[in-house]
Amino acid sequence: TFLGFYPAWWGVSFSPRIPVITGGISMAVLLTLPFGIYVAYKYVKLKIVGIFLLTFAAAYLLLLQSSPLFILLEGTLLFFSLIMVVEPKTSPILFKEQLIYGVAMGVLVPVAIKINFPESYIGPLILCNLIYNVYRNRRYLSTKLHPPVASPAPVGGATITQ
Repeated sequence: TFLGFYPAWWGVSFSPRIPVITGGISMAVLLTLPFGIYVAYKYVKLKIVGIFLLTFAAAYLLLLQSSPLFILLEGTLLFFSLIMVVEPKTSPILFKEQLIYGVAMGVLVPVAIKINFPESYIGPLILCNLIYNVYRNRRYLSTKLHPPVASPAPVGGATITQ
């Protein structure tokens, strides 16, 4: 926890629950789920959501040796995957990049939970966004770090031909 608080979406924490699973499913999730799916669809990011959720479930099961069903249905992870992970300015557009990004997020979140990282959702999100944006801007960054060296102009305007 960070300063004694657990990462949670307030709508999930304080809304009524439907007793389908232990702890229940938040009504707020059921109300916002269609809008989250629409946003992910509109920005062509549903692949990231699917890849992230599948990888998260597998990694959670392997690392924590327990069922990820409650976390998958509780609401915070769904909100996180449909709104935060697919944010259009920082997440990938191309499928190959979406695949890598979704898998990385899906593995890093359970790892953060396992090691009791204070921000188990936001920490991996910031790390993946940072790595992706360095990758996306690598050409710009390389010219800023290593400006191209101008070649000397030929003396007397002579050209060399072979």
